[in-house]
Amino acid sequence: MLPQRLGQHSGWGLDPCAALVRRMSLPAGAHATQVFVLGHAASPALATALATQALATPVGDREQAVADGWHALLGSCQVHTPDPLFDALTNHWLLYQTVSSRLWAKAGYYQAGGATGFRDQLQDAMALAWARPALLREHIVQAASRQFEAGDVQHWWHSPGGAGVRTHFSDDLLWLPCAISHYQQATGDTGLLDESVPFLTGAPIPDGAEDSYTTPQPGDTPASVYEHAARALDHSLRTGSHGLPLMGTGDWNDGMNRVGHGGRGESVWLAWFLCAITPDWVALAHRRGDTARAERWAHALTGWQAALNTSEGNGAWDGAPFLTMAAHWAHTHRPNAAST
Repeated sequence: MLPQRLGQHSGWGLDPCAALVRRMSLPAGAHATQVFVLGHAASPALATALATQALATPVGDREQAVADGWHALLGSCQVHTPDPLFDALTNHWLLYQTVSSRLWAKAGYYQAGGATGFRDQLQDAMALAWARPALLREHIVQAASRQFEAGDVQHWWHSPGGAGVRTHFSDDLLWLPCAISHYQQATGDTGLLDESVPFLTGAPIPDGAEDSYTTPQPGDTPASVYEHAARALDHSLRTGSHGLPLMGTGDWNDGMNRVGHGGRGESVWLAWFLCAITPDWVALAHRRGDTARAERWAHALTGWQAALNTSEGNGAWDGAPFLTMAAHWAHTHRPNAAST
């Protein structure tokens, strides 16, 4: 018999679960092994076929294959320090958390809604560049498929339908060229750039709105992964009165969503990020014969660097520290504000 709590179908404080119970009687000194094989299929017939296929391999062999798979992944990074807890965290737990919680369950710390974040899971997948580069490659292609023709992307979306939010966030789209550069440096795989991926089609964000929640559809305009990343950079070249890139409704710090909402707030952080990404793409564009883009990005890079390093006219450099994002916005709107 199931305990009463596990037998309930609904009620306060309950989480959905499945419970299997089987009575067994063992004489003294005897032992037994009980195996439950769990699976899911679209129909009883498919479930039966799946169970038959699963049971064709001895349970012990299946269990060992799973263990071997995890050991191969989690053992790819090994450090040895005087701190055994640090070793356990680095050698096993962090990669396990990245794959099981972030990439599969979409239920990581601070992100338990089940959605895929454009920036979030690209950052997570970058941790696998050496341990499991195929997973990073796969996710780069998936992320490219959540981009609109204008170059902006969905901030997050739910699979499989693709419903999600389109925003003015200024950093999301840039994690695509960042992840591609990281992947290429680790693997040398240039074929990824020529993978063909369609853009999304959907209504633009209404005037004056920060975002729009829709279910966009894949369009009829495929483009290479290179083109997707290039459009992300093209979309990020606008600057404000100080020569720094516009923040949009957030630049990695989601809490800054009101700073750039009016189209004036600028971001020191975003300028740093663009300066880190763009040199690789200037060189890549030259190698691919995309000269006009290479020159445009190089010119933008020079402008960002100059804006970051000037202390005149409320520039980003304040003589000792760089101004923070919020402080620079304060200078933009209140010229007598103190820097932080």
